[in-house]
Amino acid sequence: MRIVFLAVLILFFSCRNDLSFNMVQKEVVIPDTIKINIVRQSQTSIAISIHKKRKIPDDTYQLIRTDSLRSVVVGTYSIKKDSIVVLDTNFGLNLYPANSYVYKVVRKDAALNSLDSSNILFTKTLGVASRNFDWQLLDIGKTGYYYDAWAESEDKIYLLGSKSNYWNYPFLMHYNGLQWQEIEGIGGIAIWGFSDDDIWIVGYSSVYHFDGEKWESVNRDSKNNRWIVKDKVLDDNLPYYGVWGTSSSNIFFTSGNGNIVHWNGQSASLIETGLTERRSDIFGLSENFILTAGQKSGSNEFLLYEGGDWITYTLNYSLTGSVFPFSEREYFFANYGVVNRVRNGYVESILSRQAEAFTRIRGKLEYGELFVAGYSGSLLHFNGVDWYDFSEDIFKGAIKHPLHGLLVSKKFILAVGDSGTVVKGVRQ
Repeated sequence: MRIVFLAVLILFFSCRNDLSFNMVQKEVVIPDTIKINIVRQSQTSIAISIHKKRKIPDDTYQLIRTDSLRSVVVGTYSIKKDSIVVLDTNFGLNLYPANSYVYKVVRKDAALNSLDSSNILFTKTLGVASRNFDWQLLDIGKTGYYYDAWAESEDKIYLLGSKSNYWNYPFLMHYNGLQWQEIEGIGGIAIWGFSDDDIWIVGYSSVYHFDGEKWESVNRDSKNNRWIVKDKVLDDNLPYYGVWGTSSSNIFFTSGNGNIVHWNGQSASLIETGLTERRSDIFGLSENFILTAGQKSGSNEFLLYEGGDWITYTLNYSLTGSVFPFSEREYFFANYGVVNRVRNGYVESILSRQAEAFTRIRGKLEYGELFVAGYSGSLLHFNGVDWYDFSEDIFKGAIKHPLHGLLVSKKFILAVGDSGTVVKGVRQ
């Protein structure tokens, strides 16, 4: 009898162990479901993409930052699509320049139980951008009003200008490494290029493309003293004030009628914005993130494209004349007397100058810097921490003229404006 009882006990506990083992086996564990990457760093912020690698339930995702002092939860997010971009600004108080940080993401269920964690990222904010430039006022042998510049290198530079104000009698100047030459019959207001044999110019009456051998009007042509329209959409929406794109089969033109025209490499299509004020500037990060701005009185709307529809936003300022993005969560507008930063959806003024009209804002992502040109001849530099006006270093007491166009490259800066003003700054 004792033997039978002992056998029953052994069988009972054996079954319990099997049951426990089976229960553990039925728990669903999905490893490696989250991937995080650095989008970009500035001196005071870090943008991070959080990507769901598999189709998993709509849990929440907690981004954790660790430095030498502590660990903090940057935020808890719901990812509806495949990924999101998070900008860590230390809750608006800014991260420290040239400081090291470690990031990871933890996936949690509704009860805040940890289900999975991401890879670990080690990164560092940028140091303060250098202000060591060698500035020159260039005499290129052609006076007039200059509006924009593009360059592939210091030996391949293009400048757009006109003989008189308001874009009358436009011309194009080219530097080939030895001398400046005027390219006759070509001109406009804005220029954008992908290489020295793939350049676009837009303006009052034409859209030009250069293929490395010849310049050609894309919207219309002249034959027997008559205009022949080559693309009706492109021709009907003249004039154009801005151009930007990722390639010659994906390029955008901002029109004086408030709309945007897209060129797909073969033909143009109209993007109706519902706005009537001219779109004076356009800039983007990729084909899925583009900003445009206007430059007439009362034009305080800007357009944002994030891969779906173009969305109109309104700032509480009278002008949004020029735009430049650092990331999807941080971008800048220069307008009348103010440079605004939109960061995580919040608008803040980072520069204010009364009675100053800022005409163009551009930057270099690798350095976390901005340059802003002004109608008074000012050329301001933001090094990630504070502002400095280079105009006194450049003009040295001489008369300053309005600046309109800016090119910021890895090796040099170009600023162009009225009365033949062409400024070049070489990084030291």
